[in-house]
Amino acid sequence: MNLENKSRFLIKTYNNLNHGNIKISFNKLNMVNFCNATKELQILKKTMHNNINSLDIWGDGVNYFGSFKSQIENIVKQCKNNFKSNFKRKLRKRYYSRKTMEENKKKWITFKNMSLTKKRKLINYIDTFIEEKKNELVWEKEKHMLRKDADIVLLDVQTKRTEVRKFLNTIQEVENLKKTQVEVLKLRGSRILAEADTFFNNIIEY
Repeated sequence: MNLENKSRFLIKTYNNLNHGNIKISFNKLNMVNFCNATKELQILKKTMHNNINSLDIWGDGVNYFGSFKSQIENIVKQCKNNFKSNFKRKLRKRYYSRKTMEENKKKWITFKNMSLTKKRKLINYIDTFIEEKKNELVWEKEKHMLRKDADIVLLDVQTKRTEVRKFLNTIQEVENLKKTQVEVLKLRGSRILAEADTFFNNIIEY
């Protein structure tokens, strides 16, 4: 790239910066061309040093150096401005992105806490339900045992009642037998009647 092409390139870069059209690939090309231009400027400097008596070479070199310096300063200034604006824009974007992330995180934590609260309530409800059912089963078992004991007692009472009835019937039969024997013994004498009465009373008491 000769000096004239470098000047055109710098002018194009300056215009692109003014219109905000600069891109990443163009920035990379910028850096490469700036490095090459710096090397050629060093060569030009050496040429001017070797031809110190040539006014034409020195005139062109000084003019080019002045123009190149002015354009470089403008480009650097624009780059700084562009960098600042991009940095502020990215910083603002990052700020809002972080803020959104924090808000989403808070919402998620709130939702998670609500879910945990609902989960605890559900667990407590299930535990209470299970405990109630256990108590109901225990009560049903106790009622069954009480009912069974009551049936046993009732059966025992009924058995005892039957035995008592049988015993009362036996006593009644003995009483009837006594009356019959007394009527018979009345005909045989009072002494035998008293002994028979004592005998029957002993049977009844027994």
